[in-house]
Amino acid sequence: MDWTKVVYRIESFDAAHRGQGTGFAFDQDADDALLVVTCWHVVREIGGDNLRIKGYPCEVVSSDGDDDLDLAVLRVAGLACDVPLSLWLCLR
Repeated sequence: MDWTKVVYRIESFDAAHRGQGTGFAFDQDADDALLVVTCWHVVREIGGDNLRIKGYPCEVVSSDGDDDLDLAVLRVAGLACDVPLSLWLCLR
């Protein structure tokens, strides 16, 4: 599998904010928006309203995380991915 096609850099819309992180595409919803899993600390550091991937705004669709559950799911409308990474493959 070519990881470069499913792993994305998450950045801020605010150029003065240098926070960033990574996430990987794991699915597309019924409207063909890409679903990306990342760490909650990335959302917390950048700010839920400032998240973007390749210029596309991200919507946080998971519940708020914390230090014990450092996971978040983002929905990115307009961003395409040919073959999202199956979470099942990660568990093997």
